[in-house]
Amino acid sequence: MLLYECGSKHFIEPEWFLQIMPPNFPHHYEAVYWSGFFELLFGFLLINPMTRQLAGWGIIFVMITVFPANLYLAVTDGQR
Repeated sequence: MLLYECGSKHFIEPEWFLQIMPPNFPHHYEAVYWSGFFELLFGFLLINPMTRQLAGWGIIFVMITVFPANLYLAVTDGQR
């Protein structure tokens, strides 16, 4: 899945991302929308060679911040 497809999915189907978030994590909807926004932003910044390095670091940051949700999904298979 391309980065912009995943980023836009945060706004089209936020429920899918809500089910993989750890229950003790606050502000579920806000986190889903912000992570989608930054995925889209850094995806677009990859296009321009002058902003590509910033985009790379931003994508690394996003991957680190969403790691708890990915780990929760791996452990629970999205079941609450």
